[in-house]
Amino acid sequence: MNLEDRKEFALLMAKLETTFFEAVSKETVALYFEYLNDLSISQIKRAVDYLVDKRERRGFPAIAEIRAATLGSSEYDAVQAWGEILGKTYDLGKTFEDPLIPEVAKVAFGGLESFYAGDKRNEMADRAHFIKAYKLIANLKEAQEGRKSLRQREVKGLLEEKK
Repeated sequence: MNLEDRKEFALLMAKLETTFFEAVSKETVALYFEYLNDLSISQIKRAVDYLVDKRERRGFPAIAEIRAATLGSSEYDAVQAWGEILGKTYDLGKTFEDPLIPEVAKVAFGGLESFYAGDKRNEMADRAHFIKAYKLIANLKEAQEGRKSLRQREVKGLLEEKK
């Protein structure tokens, strides 16, 4: 994350406050931002959505729990994407809500056409393979996004040093 993401981050923390019935101070939000700033804002958003959907305990989630939810959220997203790809069977012209689906289908099955033409008796194996490929691609994209954010921060830091 970068400084421009602070407002969206604060809104996500407010969502957690509302969901889990516990207010936190501005200082706590700043601390969370500091310790989670190696993650992208999209990772944080997915982690918050995952916690809202899956967490049963009350109380504000710990930093480590939010960080762990970024990993759990990719599994959750992968399962949702699997449901979406099954729901649009044989409709090659449709676009997917999840933009990773065509790329994952290409890596996992050689493309959407190959997936839809394949033997449906192996659905459980196909599902496992799709989810594994999805998580790999999602994590690679997030790592690229994180590196890009870090490079932007480094450049800003260098520019400020020259002033």
